[in-house]
Amino acid sequence: MSGRVGEPNTVEAAALLPLPDTARMSDAPVRGAACAWCAVILAPATAVDLGLRRIRLLDRHITVRPRGCRICVAEHLAATQQAHAAGCEQCVDAPGVCETARALRHIELVVSR
Repeated sequence: MSGRVGEPNTVEAAALLPLPDTARMSDAPVRGAACAWCAVILAPATAVDLGLRRIRLLDRHITVRPRGCRICVAEHLAATQQAHAAGCEQCVDAPGVCETARALRHIELVVSR
């Protein structure tokens, strides 16, 4: 689910979704092989890319690309949309113009299929 020409950048918007404590995650969710929230094994067709994330691992930071299942992404998406809209001047002034809000809405449409 990445932004093609004419589509909003959904991967950047998905990176706004808060992850569970990565220190408590097993290897599969950190690598993106399983859902970051429920740890169900993901297939390419059902996985939602949550963007690049820097996490602390022992005494250093690494970059990972976690993914989520559609059900868990849908559950966390509403709060992310509300938090974004509350802090975004563009969403207050002209909600249809904000690219991030449009990308979050696009994710909502994709995960609801």
